[in-house]
Amino acid sequence: MSSNSLPQKIRRAELKNPPLARVLAQVRWPDLTSFDLQRVTSRISENLGVAYPFIREESEVEVVVTQSGVAEQKSRGRIARFFSGDEKWSISVGRNFMALESTDYTNHDDFVDRLLDGLSAVHDGVTIPRFSRIGYRYTNRIVGKADLDLLEAHFVPAVLGGHTASPANADLVHSMTESVYRVELAYLLVRSARLGAGQSIEPTLPPVDEPSWILDLDAYEEGHLVVNRDEVRKKLIHLSGIASNHFSDVVTSQFYERYDS
Repeated sequence: MSSNSLPQKIRRAELKNPPLARVLAQVRWPDLTSFDLQRVTSRISENLGVAYPFIREESEVEVVVTQSGVAEQKSRGRIARFFSGDEKWSISVGRNFMALESTDYTNHDDFVDRLLDGLSAVHDGVTIPRFSRIGYRYTNRIVGKADLDLLEAHFVPAVLGGHTASPANADLVHSMTESVYRVELAYLLVRSARLGAGQSIEPTLPPVDEPSWILDLDAYEEGHLVVNRDEVRKKLIHLSGIASNHFSDVVTSQFYERYDS
C-alpha cells in the first residue's frame, strides 16, 4: 500500500467526552529564497480574518525534549499566530511552516478543511514548490486522581511506562516514554508522560495546575511532498488514520465506558 493509500479501516474514537487537550497539524517546507512574512500574514488576514480575527506575533523556539524535561534552544525567527474569537482555534505561520491547532476539535473533516483553507491563504502570499513534512498530532491528557488511578485499566501496558513498574509502596512522580514506529513511508511518534502539577512535555502545550498523564500521538511523513490540495488532503487522512488506529489499539473497553458517557 502506498503512502497515499488509506489504512484498511480507520478506527476513529468518536467519544462524547474525549480527553483531548489539543489536535495539531503542521505542514513544513524548505528554506525559500524569498519569504515575506508580512505579505503572507496580510493574505491570511484578508482570506480568513472573519474566522480568525485576532493576531499575535511570537518567537519560534527550537526545543529538545529530554528525560528530565524540556531544554529551550535558540530562536528560529518570528511567527504570526491567528486566533478564532473564542481562541480555541489558531493558525500559525512562520518562514518554514504553517500549523493549525484546536482545543475544540469535533471531527476530522472539519479540521482538515480548516487546514487546507489556511494553506490556500499562505499560497496567495508566497510560492512554495514542495513541502518537506506533513504531520497530524493528537495530544490526550488525563487529569484528576480518580482517572489517574485507573490508567492501568484504561490503557495497555505498552504506553504506561513507569506505571507498570513502580516499586512497592512508592508514588510515581514523573515518567516519560517515547517510541517511534515506521508505517510504510510515514512515522508515528508516541510519547506518554506522567507529570507533576505545572509541568508539560513541551512549551507549546500549556501545563495544568494538577498532576496529569499525557498520551501524545504524532504521525508524520517527510521528504519531497507535493503541494496539490487533494494530495495534501489524502496524506492528512492517511496520517490521522495511523494515529487513530494506534490509539484504538492502546485503549481498553473500560476506557470507552469512561469517556463515551
